[in-house]
Parts: sequence; structure tokens; C-alpha cells
Amino acid sequence: MEFSATWIHSIAVEEVKLRKFGAFTTLPVRISKYNDVASTAARKLACNWDASLGMHSSNRQLPAVGSWGDLLALTIPEVLPERISTAVRLAELGRLCDAFCNQLDYQSRREGYEMLNKCFDLCSSLSCSCSSSSCRKESGGKQAQMRTLVSEVIVEVIQIDREHGMHIIDLYRQSVTPESSFGCRNSSPFRTFWPILEFAIALRLSDTDRILLQNIKSVVDECLALNDEYWSGKDKNSGMRDTDFCGWMNGLSVDGEREDLKRRIVGLEMRYLSLRAEFYWQYPAESIRLRRWIEAAGIAMASYNYWHASSSSSSSGSGCCSSCSTESLTCVSRSTSACSTQSQETRFHSTHYKEKEDSSVLTAPTSYIGSFSSPQVLNMIPSAINTWIRAPAASISCISSIVTSLHNGITILEDINTKTALRYNQPATHTVFGTPQAANSAHYTFIQSVANVQKMNDPGCATEILVGGLRRFYTGKSRELSWSYTACIPSEHEYLSAIDDTTGSLYTIMVSLLQAESCAPRHCQPDLMPLAMLLARFTRVKEEYLSFRNKEMREGGSSSDEFSLSYPIVRLVNCRPDCRGQVSKLIFERKETSKDNDCACDKDRKSDNCGYNVNYSCLMLLLNQYGALSATREFLRDMEDSIEKEIMQIEKLTGEVNPVMRLVLSRLREGLMC
Repeated sequence: MEFSATWIHSIAVEEVKLRKFGAFTTLPVRISKYNDVASTAARKLACNWDASLGMHSSNRQLPAVGSWGDLLALTIPEVLPERISTAVRLAELGRLCDAFCNQLDYQSRREGYEMLNKCFDLCSSLSCSCSSSSCRKESGGKQAQMRTLVSEVIVEVIQIDREHGMHIIDLYRQSVTPESSFGCRNSSPFRTFWPILEFAIALRLSDTDRILLQNIKSVVDECLALNDEYWSGKDKNSGMRDTDFCGWMNGLSVDGEREDLKRRIVGLEMRYLSLRAEFYWQYPAESIRLRRWIEAAGIAMASYNYWHASSSSSSSGSGCCSSCSTESLTCVSRSTSACSTQSQETRFHSTHYKEKEDSSVLTAPTSYIGSFSSPQVLNMIPSAINTWIRAPAASISCISSIVTSLHNGITILEDINTKTALRYNQPATHTVFGTPQAANSAHYTFIQSVANVQKMNDPGCATEILVGGLRRFYTGKSRELSWSYTACIPSEHEYLSAIDDTTGSLYTIMVSLLQAESCAPRHCQPDLMPLAMLLARFTRVKEEYLSFRNKEMREGGSSSDEFSLSYPIVRLVNCRPDCRGQVSKLIFERKETSKDNDCACDKDRKSDNCGYNVNYSCLMLLLNQYGALSATREFLRDMEDSIEKEIMQIEKLTGEVNPVMRLVLSRLREGLMC
């Protein structure tokens, strides 16, 4: 089962929020639904630690404790609710040990490590936990107090998962030695990330599993380390950083070195996606069992970048405030970086916001129509199809934006051309914003789409796919316009062929772009074009069917079918050729001049005897009398079965069950009567 469909303990972080803080990850970011529990657990342990030692756990190189709880909730968003508090306390314990050791001078550090090593001794810790009160009554030294706190965490983790717990505590004990200190990599808890990950999601890896996953683990480890280097370079009060020195040795400026780090981080994210796709193809059986771990590794890469960005933004914006109370300084460690003037990045976001505000008028019509349910379902399809294609997350987002904006623009222009008053049971876009503004916004979607494909991995190939799809769309549209102009009702085959070229072109653009961006070789990808055509036909015919069946549209005086063809009409004429002349007159015949003021017809009626509007009542009578609407509903049922069979065939071919696609199909069925 695709892991993206089984997120149950986390929610996605919005793209706009990521970019607001300057995060540049290309992978999706999620956060645990129980982040407040994580923050509370971290803060409580830190407060107890500080109260016992009578000192601050803050360190200039360590982030605020509150955000440390957020870190685990971000990097392991699917942590089980019953384990999140314990997992956070484990990670926070490492941070507190870092802070304690980093506050010691060089001569005292060895003594501090020996003290911590005794605290993490399992036998002494467990015995201390059995008589914690007596421990507190000891000499009152730091070692006794620290041992009490550590023992509480050790007992808690071992009670939940003894094997994982003992392994993690043993790693901590081995780390607190003068030769291998906690502070060997500042601000990073990832020395024990993998064991804590396994503990948090209750997944035990065998030695064979670790060998199979080693390449992915190495990429993630390197990416996390580079993120530490990149974001540490933003601390202007820390003197020359390692990144500054390396950049100087390589002939790069500080900014140039940071850009190089950024490029390497993004490259590692792409490498992860490639390794993930390769693993899924090479080990299909193991993938089912290990998918949670693999997906969690990718989330950790992205979330660590976002966490660093948000922490850096908060740190540079707040700094240390002299008016803060002693209690708040004790419970929440703060960064000591001083308040700085508004950065160039902040000014960029301010300018970007102004440009976004100015463009809101331009995009308001497309945003309006995009808020309806049908475009929202269309936006789900790329992610569903990507279960079989495995394109990068950033590409999925870009492709969804392209296809949805094109669909919205085309729909707006279609409503303008056919003088449609209602769309999806709501006022058509041009009736809300005016025809000129709606048309302007619709045409802009084509420019926007061309700009978006330039951001993809292969802009040349993506542009060729987009242009080819639009060329096919306009070719099909020209046939529909020709039929309307010549008052010709095509055959059912001709009409469905036109749907394949118009609506179908959007789906083929979608699939082709996803395949072009996929990490998997083209010959390993299933043929998804038949499914794309079936989805296109179903969505188009469904809309046309509902335009007749929907009660609100009939009573609302819509003229959505005034001068346009639809499948029920084509079905009627092809089933009853003797009705062709009558139906053609009802659809195509109209007066070019304005309605005669002396006409006695009721101006509130949907239709009249003057030919000014379609005689809707008469057309509905014919459709119902000769069973065209019921035949259309039966056609949609057949299409549903065909889509279901095609999905099953692809699942069988790929060995990949796709619950997201089935969810899309159920959403597409909404509104249809049985």
C-alpha cells in the first residue's frame, strides 16, 4: 500500500509556510498531530533538569527547547501517540547532555563525561529508579540529581520497548566519553536518530534490512549534516565557520559556499528519490514492510531543513530579550544571537508579498472557479497517478498547478463562448467578475503554465509536452466549434473523439509530464494513457449529464446548453435520427437580432416561441421520452467499470495497490444518482 495514503498521525505543512521561513527543500514536510504533546514533554524535562542543577540548559549553539519538541514531531511525524512523549524525552535528554558538557571548560569536560557515563549505566540507573526518593536525599550533588532524571527516562523507555530502549541508552552511554562526545556535531540529535525513529514508529529492522537500506541511510545522514553546515552559516556572531573557511580555500565567497551547500542538499534529496524508486522496483516484497521507514527518512530530510529555517528565522527576529523573566529563561533556552537589521531575505519576502497582492486581481477569477469541487478532484489525480510513476514531490505540485490552471482557464473561456450562466451550480466566472476580466485571467493561465514548465527538471521536454497537448486541444476544439457553426450534430464516435482531444489533452499532458519527471526508467513505467482517456471521458460526460439532471440548474434559468453540444444530445440524435431536425433547431437556431419588444412571451420563462433561447422544456421532454438521459447514465456506469478494471490491471502489473486512485474514483462518482 502506498505510504502516502496511510498518514494517520500527521498533517502536511503548507508550501507557503515553508517558503515564508526560507526553507528550500523539494520534498514534502509533515508534522505530528500531537506536536503540543511533544513540546510539553521536552519543556517539562528541561525545566526539571535546570531546577535540579540550578543552571540553564541553554547554549548558544542549541535551539530553543520548545522547538526541539517540534523537531521530533517534524522529523518523525508518524510517531505513535503512545510513544511521542517518551521519544521526545529521549531526544531532549541528549540535548541537555550536550548543553551540560558545552558549558564546562576543557579541564572539567572529562569529569563531566565520566559523570554522565555513570548516569547512563543501566544497573545504577534502574536501581536508582526503584528508590528515587533516596537518590534525591543523597549528597545533593549534580551526579545524584542527574542520575535520578536519567533513570526516570530509562525506565519509561524500557517499559514501552525494552529492546529498543536498551539499545538507545547504550548508544548514549557510549557517546558520553571524552573520545566521542555528545558535542561532536553541534545542534544535531541525529547520532541516535535512527534508533529513535525505529522506537517511535515501533519498527524493528533486521541486519539484512539495514544492509538493504544502507544507501538511503547514508544519503539522509549526509543531507542532515549539510543542513547543519548550511544553517550554521547564518549565525553572524559565531566568527568564521567551517563553511566560511572551506569556501575561502576553494576560492568561493561565503554566499557562494552556502549556495554550493544548498545545491548539494537539493541534489541529495533527488538522490534519495532515485534510491527510493530503485528500492521499490528491486525489492517489491520488502518495500511493503519497510515503506514506513523509507518514507520517514525522506520526511526527515525535508523537515530538518524546514525546522532549521524556522528556528533561524525566529532566532534572528527575537534574539535575547533582557526583560525576560528568570523563569522563562530557565524553562526555555534561547538563542544568544543579537537582534539584527532586516535581512535581504526578509525584504525579498516583503516585495514578493506585494507582488502577490497585486496579482490577486489577475488570478481572482481562476481562484474562484478553482474553489469548486470538480477542479479540486482534478488536483488530486496527479498524486494518485504518481503512485505508479514516482516523480519527485516538487514535480507533482508543479504539474498539478499546471493542469488545474489550464482546466480553469479553458472552463472560463468555454462558459464565455456559450454564454453559460451557471457552472457547478454556481454563477459562472464571467457573471461574477465580468467577461473582460474573466477572459484576461483565463488567457493568463496559458502564460503561467509555460512559465511553470520551465521550473521542471527537463524544461525542454516539458515545454514540448505542454505545447503538443495544447495543439491537440485546439484541434479538437476547432471541430466542436465547426459543428456549432454549421449546425451539425456529430456521431457518437466523432463526439467522443473530440472529447479525447479536448478534455483528454489535459490528462495526457498530466501523465506525460509525470512520466518525464519520474525517477524510474521509462520502460519500467506502466502505460497510463488508456486510464487517462477513460478519466477524461468520464468527467466530461458526467458534467454534461448533470447539466440536465441537476434540479437547481433547470430552475435557475441556465442557458449552459444554449449553443453547445453535449453527450446526451448526441446520444438522442444517434438513437433517434428522426429527431435530428427538431433537436438541431432547438440547439442551433436563434435570432441574430435582439428580441422583439412586442413579443408576448413570458420574459421569465426559460424558453419561448420566438427562438430567443433554447426551448429547454421541449428538449428535456425528448431526452426523457426516448431514454437518452438514462442511456447516458448507463454509459457512465460502463465507464466506471472500465476505469475500475484499468486500475486493477495496472495494480496487477506494477504490484502496487493504489488506494488514492480509488478515492479519486469515488470522488468522481459524487453527484451521480444510482
